[in-house]
Amino acid sequence: SCSSAAVTVKRGTGSHAAPAATVGTGLGISAKEVLTGPQLQAMSDEELGKHVEGCNIYARTSPEHKLRIVRALQRHRHVVAMTGDGVNDGPALRQANIGVAMGLSGTEVAKEAARIILQDDNFATFEVAIRLG
Repeated sequence: SCSSAAVTVKRGTGSHAAPAATVGTGLGISAKEVLTGPQLQAMSDEELGKHVEGCNIYARTSPEHKLRIVRALQRHRHVVAMTGDGVNDGPALRQANIGVAMGLSGTEVAKEAARIILQDDNFATFEVAIRLG
């Protein structure tokens, strides 16, 4: 699993906060803090930097929000892998240290922006790749 490899999984979604937290919790992602797009929009980069390490669920996010989250994590010296499938994920996939696009459902924009294409769209495959190094 990602946690045994010291990988923290964060979830950014267009969904509203409550369903985003419910799905995240079901996936084993801590929903202790949930930030929404409007909250991110109101935050300076410095303020986001204070929250980004502790927050694992981001709801109602735009492409700009995803990009800011990736950059904030990188400013904290994290190596950031990002998965995505849509045109809206392109900028953050390109900025991430490791951009991972979905091969089956992913748009051409996402695939071109990513460094890795996950052929089966299965996050478990990504976990296996982490374990194998």
